[in-house]
Amino acid sequence: MPEPSDVQLASERHKASLLRNERAAASDMVRVYGGIWRRTKPQLDALLKSIDEAERRGEEVKPSDVARSERLRQLLAQVEQEVGQYAAYVDESVRRQQSAAIEAAAQNAEDLTRAAMGDAPTDEARLALRWNRLPREAMVELVGQLHNGAPLDLLLGELGPEASQRVKDALLEGLAMGRNPRVIARDVRRGMGMPLTRSLRISRTETLRAHRLATLANYQANSDVVKGWRWSASHSSRTCLACLAMDGKVFPLDKPPPMHVSCRCSVIPVPVSWRDLGVDAPEPDLGETGAEWFAKQPASVQREMMGDEAYKAYKAGRVTLDDFVGVRKSR
Repeated sequence: MPEPSDVQLASERHKASLLRNERAAASDMVRVYGGIWRRTKPQLDALLKSIDEAERRGEEVKPSDVARSERLRQLLAQVEQEVGQYAAYVDESVRRQQSAAIEAAAQNAEDLTRAAMGDAPTDEARLALRWNRLPREAMVELVGQLHNGAPLDLLLGELGPEASQRVKDALLEGLAMGRNPRVIARDVRRGMGMPLTRSLRISRTETLRAHRLATLANYQANSDVVKGWRWSASHSSRTCLACLAMDGKVFPLDKPPPMHVSCRCSVIPVPVSWRDLGVDAPEPDLGETGAEWFAKQPASVQREMMGDEAYKAYKAGRVTLDDFVGVRKSR
């Protein structure tokens, strides 16, 4: 198996550092959200207890009656208020992560470019390579994700109403189906957990997005040294087929990278060569592409990543990895 190139190793190091910070923030989000459940549960317990007692008395408990009850209204109001406050916490957390990612992007972009060019053959050549640092304010403006009204605010603003609706749906559906109150409570907790899952996904996506775009902004500020960018995906069975197919492809500096939710890919520089700068030196090794890596994997790995039907088509030559690249949008 080919050894990763220097630029691939540098890219993985930077990405690992970024994800360590993101995981720490995620742990804090889980802890804070746990407090929401603990504070909300007494309201839910009281509502379910009243329903249980009514059923023990032989009274029919209709979902429509519960939907009109004051206890449910108070529960939903508390859920929405609590999750709204949590969304504000997430908003601040993500902005801190984005800010740190933007700061890191300046140094990372320079490190990756130097790794992509390979070792300078002489001290004079090393000194000749000058790197322009973008002012932080310029990077924040280019990334455009630290301002109110950005998509991040809209996404997080939906968490409170979404949580209360999920709680209501779980309760009324459980009653309509005649489920035990303990089962209903479990379904409510699962419904309340969806905003947590979504906020963690938003956090990772927006932090990595800020890092990519700030890295690209640094490349653009050094277009005399960097002439394009190359898609870099992790060579693992966890990587989606589209990203793996894009790995190694080169794009101009004015093309922003397309990204899916929780995408872990990086933009690595395509620098001018030392020979372009008038220095005689060998070209650096770029390593194998994602498609080349995938072609070498055992059938079990390929089938797991593709699914049975796609794997059969791939082995029969009816499709290539590039056929899995595309953008689909869903509400």
